[in-house]
Amino acid sequence: MALSNRDRIGKAMELLGPALNRFLTAAIDPEVPNGTWLDLLRIKDQGKGAAPTKTYTADDPANGLRMITENVTGTVRKGWYPLNGMLSRVQESYASELRDARNRQAHMESFDNDDAQRILDTAENFMSVTDREV
Repeated sequence: MALSNRDRIGKAMELLGPALNRFLTAAIDPEVPNGTWLDLLRIKDQGKGAAPTKTYTADDPANGLRMITENVTGTVRKGWYPLNGMLSRVQESYASELRDARNRQAHMESFDNDDAQRILDTAENFMSVTDREV
């Protein structure tokens, strides 16, 4: 049986999550004493009223994409954005596009062939950036 467009996008998200985790870990964790990039996301969310018991998974692409698209580092420590110089504006826009696609996929929306191809191309282009040496 052939994969649906939703299945293809789901598989891309399964690859994207760990790639983002490796990228963010290399870029951010050395600057976070006794913590990880996920701790920064937790701090930001708790500042907005999230429950302290909320669970965060490093390989969840939603978390990694939020770190990029919401400027989490700059929110937690004013003016700190370690990804400057590592991601171009185009690459940051890939993250925004992929975040939207991940949300659509998670909320069971359908994708036509053109949408799916665009998302898969964007995911491939973006993952080539995250696989670079930091």
